[in-house]
Amino acid sequence: MDIPAELRTPDGQSITAMVTDISRTGLGISCNRDTAFCLLPEDQRTPGQVIDVELDIQLLLPFATEPARPIEAHCRLVHTRRLAQDDYQIGMQFIDLSNEIDSDLVRFVAECIGF
Repeated sequence: MDIPAELRTPDGQSITAMVTDISRTGLGISCNRDTAFCLLPEDQRTPGQVIDVELDIQLLLPFATEPARPIEAHCRLVHTRRLAQDDYQIGMQFIDLSNEIDSDLVRFVAECIGF
């Protein structure tokens, strides 16, 4: 799965990344080193657990059977993993999703796994 997403940091910086996995409770993005370092405080750039970093994310859920649905959510970064010199994965947890977005995520995940 590769879904483009727009990330907005607390200081207002806008960054584009690819969502590589998504669930009802969170998502994972794939990005390069520069993007990862823009999202992470200097003292948390070593791969592992991330503490006290939050941001906003916007993306379109590309349903196969209905029009794409926009998702806007506030997320907490929970971990980062370096896969290669310029390839990082960052895991995020959704914070306080609306019932409508939660429902959209449940339907999207069910569609992706064939239920």
